[in-house]
Amino acid sequence: MKTGASEYRRGCEMARALWKADSGLLPGNRPLLLVQGKPTAVSILILHGYSASPFEVGDCARYFKALGYNVFAPRIAGHGGTRAAFDASTWREWRASALRGLEVARLLGRHVVVIGHSMGGLLATMLASEDPQGISALVLAAPAFHLADWKGYLAYLPPVRWVLPTLRFPVVHPEDKGHWQFEYGTSELVQLLDAARRAEPEVVRLELPVALTEASDDPVISREANQKIFARMRSRDKEMLVYPSDEHNVMMDYNPRQKEVFDWMAWFVKEYGQGGPAK
Repeated sequence: MKTGASEYRRGCEMARALWKADSGLLPGNRPLLLVQGKPTAVSILILHGYSASPFEVGDCARYFKALGYNVFAPRIAGHGGTRAAFDASTWREWRASALRGLEVARLLGRHVVVIGHSMGGLLATMLASEDPQGISALVLAAPAFHLADWKGYLAYLPPVRWVLPTLRFPVVHPEDKGHWQFEYGTSELVQLLDAARRAEPEVVRLELPVALTEASDDPVISREANQKIFARMRSRDKEMLVYPSDEHNVMMDYNPRQKEVFDWMAWFVKEYGQGGPAK
């Protein structure tokens, strides 16, 4: 895609408009735009995970900005604000937020790589499936195609949602408070499960370069399911990194493998970010 100074300025203006529209939210929960002051050969779109906010992917965004990329991390609809807003959001609205983010990223660079964490990996898959020519490569970090705990799927049952209308989770890391939803309606989990059902058959049909990374003992998503999905992917340029850890969130610095995984992502982006493999 042709990206000049005027397109770059328009992309920055779109991102700032989204940032201003979220003026009532905590600063870390608003969209994150980190740029070089000019278009770059490759821009990076980073999509945060379920119940989180752009705060989650801030380290990753700053890492790639330091490497010379233009980076945009949008806020996914319903996230980063009130429980009521989160409970009312749908996976289609989440996808629409990701699409708006892609519009911005396309104006910031000639090629676009999409990095998605957990739920963000599902949304990244949807974007690539809908416009495979508009994205050069995907990086899926702990994509939530399947949950590790089968009990999560009980949310589909109306009696379960009636008996257990609210899900509550402890705040394990104090720095996460205010940036995640730790309490939300059980019915909202169905939106995540539906997004996964939509994305799984799409990811195996993708032919663009795909990288998938996950922890060896991730307690949130099913590593075994992801390995089977990876094996079925049609892409001829696919890479997988399984790192020894029981921490689901590689994006945060409390994951001791964060730098290792970011370096691996950077290698993949350099190799395949312009349609690769790099010459």
